Amino acid sequence: MTLSSRSRRDYLVFTALFCVVGLLVFSTYLYVGKSFIWSTGVDGINQHYPALMYEGMWLRDIAKSFLAGHPEVKLWDYHIGYGSDVLTTMSYYAFGDPLNLLSAVVPTRYTELLYNALAVARLWLAGLAFVLFCHKMEFSGTKVVAGALAYAFSGYATYVITRHPFFCNPLIYLPLLLTGVERVYRDHRPALYMVAIFLAALSNYYFFYMLALCVAIYAVCRFFTLPHKNVVVDFVVTGVSFVVLSLVGVACAAFLLLPTLSLLLSNNRAHATLLYESFYDIKYYQRFIPSFFSVTILDRWKLLGFAGPVLLGVTCLLADRRRHPFLLVAFLLMVAMLLVP
Repeated sequence: MTLSSRSRRDYLVFTALFCVVGLLVFSTYLYVGKSFIWSTGVDGINQHYPALMYEGMWLRDIAKSFLAGHPEVKLWDYHIGYGSDVLTTMSYYAFGDPLNLLSAVVPTRYTELLYNALAVARLWLAGLAFVLFCHKMEFSGTKVVAGALAYAFSGYATYVITRHPFFCNPLIYLPLLLTGVERVYRDHRPALYMVAIFLAALSNYYFFYMLALCVAIYAVCRFFTLPHKNVVVDFVVTGVSFVVLSLVGVACAAFLLLPTLSLLLSNNRAHATLLYESFYDIKYYQRFIPSFFSVTILDRWKLLGFAGPVLLGVTCLLADRRRHPFLLVAFLLMVAMLLVP
């Protein structure tokens, strides 16, 4: 598939503006000589940074063993705690993230630079994925570039990128998955959908199941906006098709996903009884509307922080309810989901 000149222009303009906005947003870090490694909390300096460094050394050891003529993939390491399985221990830290594979060619002493570069790259890739989805939905031009910038530099993205960089991975995979859904519906081309499923399942099991829920909701809602000869039959056939395609993608990532899930389900915490109230406390609802305007964590990492133009778009969407019923229903559904535990 070749890109049209208009599509190429959108990608290039977004990339150029991303560099400008990124420099403005993160210039403070450059000015004071700080990196994105979170040192005031325990996660960045004690978990994410060492995990990226460990993956690089692990991959280089594998490469050296192959070059030496005695291939060996170390799956157990006595230096992890009192000894632990490598894949299942490190999988939460995006061990399967294709971006982290770059650690194999970056010396250990430059891991900090790689950590910072990958953090920014995730925002850029999220914006590119957003542009891809917009093009599939037959949008282009200034509105797409503006939307991509608002998406890449949303409150959530700019907050987590300096705390848990791989928390931005879902921002990359969601537009890819939605574009894959559209290609299945419109073109009967499932390749992108299966590849996106594979990458999401490989990167982090926790975010994968949440992405799966979001994509399922989108696919069902989108189905009813398309013409059908027989709604019931088409719904069943389409549902079975998506299940099969999803299983193919999951099966490709099973070498990492299944051991991780097996360990997770055998953990004592997996059998704990979780009790949730029917509603949040009153402070949650008092801060809910203001959270649209600011970077405020409401509860359990519910972080909105809409950009100004996005809030204007939401206002227009609510004011002209008949123009985009699908978007309105989707927006209201997601807001309703945020109101209950």
